[in-house]
Formats: sequence, C-alpha cells, structure tokens
Amino acid sequence: MEVVLSWITGLDKHLVDDLFEDRWILQAVLRATSSLAKQYTMRLAFVTSVMASDEIHGWLHEDGDEETHRLAMAQLCALRLLVRPTGDTVETTSAGDVQGDLKFNPNPQQQLQDSLLRLVSAPQPVTDQSQTALPTEMDLEAYGRIRWENVLRSMIGQGPLTDQWQTRTPTWVPQCLVLEELMEADGFRLTSDGFQFLLDDPPRQLWQLMIGFVRLKNEQREVLSLLCKLSFMVPGLSYQMAELTEFQQGTLKNDLSKCGMVYVPEGGVCFYPTPLGIALSGSIGFSGKQDAAKATVILERNFRVYLHADTRRDIQVPLLSLFARIEYILPNLCAALLTRKSIFTAVTHGIDVEAIIKFLADRAHPCIRNAAGQACLPHNVCKQLRHWAAERDRLTYQECVCIDGFKTVDDFLRAENTARGLGGCLWANQEKLVLVVAEDIAPQVLQGC
Repeated sequence: MEVVLSWITGLDKHLVDDLFEDRWILQAVLRATSSLAKQYTMRLAFVTSVMASDEIHGWLHEDGDEETHRLAMAQLCALRLLVRPTGDTVETTSAGDVQGDLKFNPNPQQQLQDSLLRLVSAPQPVTDQSQTALPTEMDLEAYGRIRWENVLRSMIGQGPLTDQWQTRTPTWVPQCLVLEELMEADGFRLTSDGFQFLLDDPPRQLWQLMIGFVRLKNEQREVLSLLCKLSFMVPGLSYQMAELTEFQQGTLKNDLSKCGMVYVPEGGVCFYPTPLGIALSGSIGFSGKQDAAKATVILERNFRVYLHADTRRDIQVPLLSLFARIEYILPNLCAALLTRKSIFTAVTHGIDVEAIIKFLADRAHPCIRNAAGQACLPHNVCKQLRHWAAERDRLTYQECVCIDGFKTVDDFLRAENTARGLGGCLWANQEKLVLVVAEDIAPQVLQGC
C-alpha cells in the first residue's frame, strides 16, 4: 500500500478529497498508515474543532519518539487527512515539523465516523452456494498465481504457461508497464525500474501495476474503490456481482479476472477473490505454502545457487537468470553461479544488490535457516556481492573537452584559472600544457585563451 500512499500524496488536493469520499479507499489508506498515525486518527475522528499542532504533540509520552511523531504528522498532512482551517494542505517545515492550527478534513472524517458507528457494512459473502462445482482455495491460488506469472513472463520475453488457467495477457498490461516506466515503449524492453520490479514482493508489484491501470481509466475513483474493497474480502468465498456498479462489474470481468485477481465463473452472478487479489491489502502474502515448497534456494559459500522448483513452469528460474549465470537445469533443480560479471550486469540494468540478497533470503531452504526461521546466507557471499556492486561506482563519467596547443605557459595558466573560476577544471598538466575542462564551460575557456 505504500505505492498507493505515495501516488495519492502527489495528486491535486481536489482529487485527493474526491477519492476519500469513498469509504473503501479511505479505510484502505488508513490501514496502511503508521501505528501512531492510526492513533491520532482515532483520537481526532469525532473532533470537529480546530486544534493546535502543539496540542497533538502533547499526546506524545515524555519518552516518546519525536521522529515517529514527526513522520506520523507528516503522513496525515500529506494525505490531507489533517488540513488547515481554511482547507489548504499543510506544509511541513524544513526540519519536517508541522506547526500551526489544524483540523480533520471534513469529507474523510464523515466517512470515518460512519465506519466506526457501523453505518456502513463490510463486504458480505454469499451464504447460499448451491452451485455444483465450487472452486477450492487451492484452485483459486493456482488461478491467480499462473495468470500473474504470465504477466511477469511477458515482461522478460517468456511465453505463457500451458495450463487449464492459461490465458493471454490483457492488452492494458503493456500500456500500464510503459506508463509506469517499467518498460520502454520503443521495442518494449525492460527499464532499470522494470528489472527491480521483477524482484519486488507480489503485493508491491500488483499495486504498482494497478496504479498504472487506475491512471489509464477516466473513472479513477471507481477503479481504486473496487481494488480497495477487494482487499477487505476473504479468499475462497463468493460475493455478489450485483453489489458493484455497472462499470466495476465490467472491470472485474474484462480486466481483473484476466490477471488472476478474481475468478468469475460462467454466468457472472458472483465472483471469487483469489489470494493474489487479497494481497492488495499487504496483510496476506500471495505465495502460499505450496509455492514455498516448490521454490526454495540453497546458497553455498562457493557462490553456487541451487533453486529447487518445477523448472518447466516456475517463474523463479528466469528471475534467477537476471543476476546469476545458469549452469544447468533439471526438471526439479536449477543450478547457477553468482559471478562478478553477472552481478555487474544486474546492477547495470538497475537491480539493487540488496534486492538480490533479499530474493535469496526470502526463498531460503529450511536447511539454511536458524531456529527462528530466519535465513542464514553465507556472510562471505553477501559481502562479496556488495563489493562487486560497489565497483561500478568507483568511476564517474563526465562529458569533457581536452584543450592543448597552448603557445606559452601564461596562456595555459590563464585558461586554467578561468576553468577553475567556473568550477569546471577537471585535470591540468602544466608541463605538457594540456587542460581538460567540463564540456559546458569549454566555449568560455577557449574564448579567454
């Protein structure tokens, strides 16, 4: 949800107020705020008068964390949950503090009060399930996993899986990937952010794609409301399609079902949210126990990586090839080697080395985990990966102009002083009368020679 919060804070204040008129968007956003921000929100839920920022600061304990308070206030103000008495957005000081009089934004405050007083009901599942063939929770997980993996496979040029749930990637997915700058429109190649996107957690991946989907639509509030409402549902239960607007019903059938977020049986009377769709809330992981058993990693001190998975269909294999050299692939095992070249190539393409280490740690085999279940990756390997990644930053490149052929030393010194005065002298050798300056100041230096 941090992707959604970041997107909302960058919108115009009128658009933010319009979004928060929907109770599902408001509840999802509040659930994603920090713990202290939630406490402040609950205390102010029924306060309609203007309050001084110092009064809110007084709620903090004497031994309270000032930085936590500062971040909570900044978050509430950036989301326009707290505004000025005039309705203007609150701007923080250079130190990140919030000062002056504040009040709770009336529109989200009314929605919050209705939710707390139970004047609105949560999504209610269908109790009468008289259909003969109901999808099981494992079916829904496989449905969401395979369709989502098809989206990821399309980004790295892999074909879709051959399966009962196999379907073509929706046409709006490439548009969203380009809009979010994950793919280049020319040639449809991965950008540096796109490489990083592939190694992110599924909830963050999903929200980043969905934000692009929301931006494509004119009815942004209805689409975002549907996504947020979906995050409050329970996987495996069915919900009435009639409870949604006509536009949301079409979005559910034609768009969200094709990327595995919901399953809509024939007839379209009800729909089933999948674990992938529920992962929008961030509270439930998309990868279940079955996936964890299929995709586990053993990392050895000699930089060898063994990925235990169904290599014919698991998306983890092509993801591993983004930063490791694949040596051989068996039906249930992929062996790879972490090398300086493979890490350098990955970092050049925009993959952060910490994301690589996290990828390996999240999929660590039980044999390389401690009693608390934490991954214990070899220290020498992690240290060397960071060292290889840092090698790329040892040199910096800058466009420059090399000036030589000076007739006298005085001409050379005059040009050197001019370049240093402009802050663009990169290298000078008085013996050889050679001067290297930044490209943008080269005309001024040459003019003064």
